[in-house]
Amino acid sequence: MSRKKDKMKNTDFMKGLKNLGIKDRRQIEIFMYIMTNTDPNTNLFIGTYKKISYELGCSEATIAKVMKALQDHKYLTRMQNGVWLVDQSKMYGDDVPASGITEVDLQSIMDGLEVYQNEEEPEEKKEAAPKYKTAEANGQFEFSMIGDMKLNSEKIKMKVPIVEMDGDEMTRVIWKMIKEELLLPFIDLKTEYYDLGLEKRDETADQITKDAAEAIKKYGVGVKCATITPNKARVEEYHLKDMYKSPNGTIRAILDGTVFRAPIMVNGIDPYVKTWKKPITIARHAYGDLYSASEMSIPGKGKAELVFTAEDGTEERKLIKEFDRPGILQGQHNLDSSITSFARSCFNYALETKQSLWFSAKDTISKIYDHHFKDVFQEVYEKEYKDAFEKAGIEYFYTLIDDAVARVIKSEGGFIWACKNYDGDVMSDMVATAFGALAMMTSVLVSPDGKYEFEAAHGTVQRHFYKYRDGEKTSTNSVATIFAWTGALNKRGQLDGNEALCDFASKLETAVIETIEAGKMTKDLSLITTIEDPEVLDTEEFIQAVKANLMKKL
Repeated sequence: MSRKKDKMKNTDFMKGLKNLGIKDRRQIEIFMYIMTNTDPNTNLFIGTYKKISYELGCSEATIAKVMKALQDHKYLTRMQNGVWLVDQSKMYGDDVPASGITEVDLQSIMDGLEVYQNEEEPEEKKEAAPKYKTAEANGQFEFSMIGDMKLNSEKIKMKVPIVEMDGDEMTRVIWKMIKEELLLPFIDLKTEYYDLGLEKRDETADQITKDAAEAIKKYGVGVKCATITPNKARVEEYHLKDMYKSPNGTIRAILDGTVFRAPIMVNGIDPYVKTWKKPITIARHAYGDLYSASEMSIPGKGKAELVFTAEDGTEERKLIKEFDRPGILQGQHNLDSSITSFARSCFNYALETKQSLWFSAKDTISKIYDHHFKDVFQEVYEKEYKDAFEKAGIEYFYTLIDDAVARVIKSEGGFIWACKNYDGDVMSDMVATAFGALAMMTSVLVSPDGKYEFEAAHGTVQRHFYKYRDGEKTSTNSVATIFAWTGALNKRGQLDGNEALCDFASKLETAVIETIEAGKMTKDLSLITTIEDPEVLDTEEFIQAVKANLMKKL
């Protein structure tokens, strides 16, 4: 964009923008793109949402919002897909400048934005308006707002990449919004990208999931978007070649990791259990048991046995049941190596977070299987961690699962509760719901050798995605996904000695919490909050509100 010699009056231009419903910096950027790419002879603008998104690095949802406003004000008329007729008179009425308005000085626009904002806001609510800089490069203007969009030289640098794993449906949409609005303007973000969307997993026969897990082993930190684990209906919907396994399960198996889930606590989103004052972290063993079981339907009378055949051919048999009628049968297993890794991950995480560790099972009934878990934990603790725990002033103890449940309900929180696979699956959802919402739950996979994978603890929000796909607004909670990114950025910063990155992650988390505590939230939280008259925001509005808070802290 070249500078126009005769600058338009700022106030006139901003009034024109006001006429079109264009108010903030991002909307102006999209509007300027349309202006400068409109053919002055035909008044045609050619560009799809996808193309504009690629060129400007903003979400298609934001573009759709601006384009709709311009159509509502008759500035744009859709001729066919990606072809639009531009009517500049709808911005200026009959006072369109003779020289046209396809090229406007960017500083003039931004100065005008300051005037516009000051005119619109009541005197008591005025704040210092943002200042803008421009820099000409290769015939185009690159611009940034100080305190908002930082110049490349001012962005926080990263030394080592994070493994980024994209996902499916509504969380994939949110993923892009978070990157564009909350990360890329402030961080020179380095990631090794893997698309774990269902189509790409199908295209690669799920090899891409395994490659992503290996990349986490290489770089030490990954962040993952929620993904679809296909059932029969999904296989038909996406025309898949196979019913692929859970990506989470594949990554957990490769990393030999333990899943730690903890609630994000916010004033105004109160736990249903009134004694809970601190987060309760669930540590879930992510291997074996029910999730790797073999099952069988028993048609009628007969004998079921548990049989182990050793390498030398010798057999050990144990009677399971003499069936005198139809029934069902299930066989579970686990490995000493996996149980030991689970124990070490729990003890390490307890020391890292300075929280006491509880472990529970049902050894009084399962005198070999569950008792073995108990024995392994105790042995690892005594040999490797007892002194460190005592020095840190934290404790480890074992109790029966039913006793643990009673203790948890009466506790004030502030500890790690280690559970076997199924127990952890159930209890993590129970704890998340009791603290307020599953969308307010962090999740991190930790391997025994210190590799980390952060993700949201919820699914792909399928119902919201179908509404979004049909052009409807959604109010989808992005908090857990934002915290997946902040967790990964903070861990990357810790490992690399990058204090600026850690500080940014902390400020972004605080910005999220303060936004909700100020009464601005998505619909799901508005239904359970104790804050009076909350402001319900749509998906993108909430992220923009978080961004506004973040900008004040940077």
